[in-house]
Amino acid sequence: MEKEKLLNHIAPCSLLCYTCTAYAEGIICQSANTLLHHLDGICEFNQIHNLSSVSNTKTLLNELEMYGAGLCSGCRNRTHHTCSIQGCFILECTKEHFVDFCGECNEFPCTQTRGIFEDEVYQKWLNGNQEIHDHGIEQYWNSHCKESHYNAYKRGI
Repeated sequence: MEKEKLLNHIAPCSLLCYTCTAYAEGIICQSANTLLHHLDGICEFNQIHNLSSVSNTKTLLNELEMYGAGLCSGCRNRTHHTCSIQGCFILECTKEHFVDFCGECNEFPCTQTRGIFEDEVYQKWLNGNQEIHDHGIEQYWNSHCKESHYNAYKRGI
């Protein structure tokens, strides 16, 4: 994949925008819209055939519409306004240091990020940037583009 596309899909902190529920060009938004397309008419089908799952299906379709909305344009685009990490300064910091990712910075790992990340996300930031530093973004992408964005929370429970 070309570097520009990788940069759009991977935030400067190493988290993958591509797998985030809010990212308009991400797999979740695309998949939700694909499912919505293929489920078009399912509520009416269920009603005609007296299937008891009509209300569950409506709930599913509402959730898919929410995930298909794609409200974020990515962390490298400051018009996104939906980052769940309050006070995130990493985009500005990487620009100031003339790098694309924290892991490419001479000051990595810095102590500034500890204050903005939850423990699970901090560890993901640390590991992701170390991997980018050691192996480059293309290998990082290939290793992580099919993982859940939220798997750190599952393991943290």
